[in-house]
Formats: sequence, C-alpha cells, structure tokens
Amino acid sequence: MNAIVKFFTPERRQAIQLFAGALAPLAILLGFGTEGIWEQGLIIFGAVLQFLSALLSLVNVRDAVTAWAIIRGAIYALAATVSPALVLLGFYDDSTNATILLGVSLGLAALSNLLAIFIGGQQQQRTVQLQQSADGTWQDPSITDKVTAALNLDDTYRAPIQKVASEIVAKRDVAGEAAAPGENVPRLD
Repeated sequence: MNAIVKFFTPERRQAIQLFAGALAPLAILLGFGTEGIWEQGLIIFGAVLQFLSALLSLVNVRDAVTAWAIIRGAIYALAATVSPALVLLGFYDDSTNATILLGVSLGLAALSNLLAIFIGGQQQQRTVQLQQSADGTWQDPSITDKVTAALNLDDTYRAPIQKVASEIVAKRDVAGEAAAPGENVPRLD
C-alpha cells in the first residue's frame, strides 16, 4: 500500500488529470463524444482521483475519528461531484440527483451516529487521559481492572493493587527508567 501512496503523489495525480484533459480534444476530433460529454467525464475522472487520494491518505492515519472524517468527506465529495455530472450526461434527472445526494447524506449521518457509539467513548476516555496526564493525576484504570479480573478478585483488592502499581512506578522513576508519555503506571498488556 505504501508503494501506491508513494507513486500516487499530488504531482502524479495532476499529470494524470492533464493527460486525460489532453486526450479529450483528440477524442472529440475523432468522433468519440461531444465536448459536453468529455467535460462531464473529466469532472467525474477528477472526482474519482480525489476520492482515491483521500483513501490513500488513510495509510498514515491511526485515529479512528480522523479516519472516519476523511472517509465521510471523500464519499460525500465524490457523490456531490459525480451525481450532478451524471444528470448532465442524461443518466437521470434532477429529482433523482436530489434523492441520491439526500440518501448519501442521510446514510453518512446515520453511520456517523452508529460509529459515535464506539468511537465517542474512546474519544472521551482519551480526552480525560490527556487532561489528567497534563496535571499528573492520570492512572491507567486498566491495570487494576486487568489484575482483579485475571485473579478473579473483588473490589476490596483494588486499593492494594493500585498501591503496588504506584510503588513500581516510583521505583522505576528512581531508577531513571523513562515512562511512555502519559503513562504513570506500568502496563500489564
């Protein structure tokens, strides 16, 4: 995938689009369509290139919220560009175009709401972690949860486990071992 990303640079996409644009007059001259058809075809071709570019940008994205924003924007931009062009080419009428764009918009909104159920909680947890990390109060709740679950312990053991974890952190800090950014307790995973 990285090879495709390296090949499909903005400069190369522009060169591909220029090549397609240069072929249009030759194709019209040879009788392969009219100027209007080629104009709409080039608009669709440009939108598809932009869509592929957005999808390829996901290679470097590790955050689900950002990835979904890129995908959602790419889908909507593709639909908003291609659908009107298809109207001008005579594939369907304006009312069908409006229905398609409304359907895409509603579908993306519904999918965003569905993903918010899963992503939203992670995002809120990460926000709290960042805030607490900034003031030095963040403790990884998964340490205690993992230990108590692994040993099948009840809640009465939480405080002693957290105390031991804090002592380990203190000993690590005294020994000069660097903790990962935002990490105040050792990870058990």
